[in-house]
Amino acid sequence: MSLLSVEEFEAVVQTGIDEAVIQSVIDEEEAELAYLLSGPLAGEREETYYPGRSYSGPLYLRRFTDEIDVVDGDTAPVDVTFLSGGAIERSDGAWPRTVVVTYTPNDELRVKRALRELVRDALVPDTDRTAGSARDERDAMAAAKRQRLVASLRPSVGSGTLRVVSDRRVSPVVL
Repeated sequence: MSLLSVEEFEAVVQTGIDEAVIQSVIDEEEAELAYLLSGPLAGEREETYYPGRSYSGPLYLRRFTDEIDVVDGDTAPVDVTFLSGGAIERSDGAWPRTVVVTYTPNDELRVKRALRELVRDALVPDTDRTAGSARDERDAMAAAKRQRLVASLRPSVGSGTLRVVSDRRVSPVVL
């Protein structure tokens, strides 16, 4: 089942292309996006981290969310605090050797918007068919756009987080 339907796509972009072709491109783009985002586009996902016993800094999620379940390798709950940019920090000391984070991303509308743009770019390519360097430049611009779309779906690593060291504990300050 696709996250983006042909009807949703055609409501925004009228192409006149056969629905089976559109669905095929949607499937291809969803598979590529799921690969680049390291997991399913919708629904619950589980991420495993191996920070090591001496690490007490933040861990960064691969997608945006507002609710998480965190357990150590032995399935004991871990108390965490959300930081800016999709990061979590352990509230009571250093991380265990293995941490399993389970969550459901809350960015479905952003993912659908990115999919619509990727499918549109695949189905309705630039009509400029010039040869040589102009085509190479257009292809480079398309690749850069794809990278920007994928990057926009990932939480930014460390943006807006400053760590302040006091005499007792390192505390995050969200800017």
